[in-house]
Amino acid sequence: MISRNSNKGFSDREMERYFQENIAGQWFCGLALGENIPDHSDFDRFCQRLGSSRLMDIFSLVRDSLKGMGLIREVFM
Repeated sequence: MISRNSNKGFSDREMERYFQENIAGQWFCGLALGENIPDHSDFDRFCQRLGSSRLMDIFSLVRDSLKGMGLIREVFM
C-alpha cells in the first residue's frame, strides 16, 4: 500500500509513534496540541478506505503542488 511505502517506509505503528513524538508533524496535519493522535488502526482503515489508486492520486497532487511552488524539484529526469 502506498502509505507504507511513501512515508519513509514507516509502518502504521511507526506513524503513530512519529505523530506522538513530532509536534511539527502534528501541526502539518492540523492536529492541535493535546488532541488525540490517530493510532495505527486509524492509518490502516484510512488506507483501506481510500485504496491505492486514490492514495497515488493524492500523492501526485501534493507533489505537483509542491513542485509548482518551487519547494521540490525532479531529481531524476
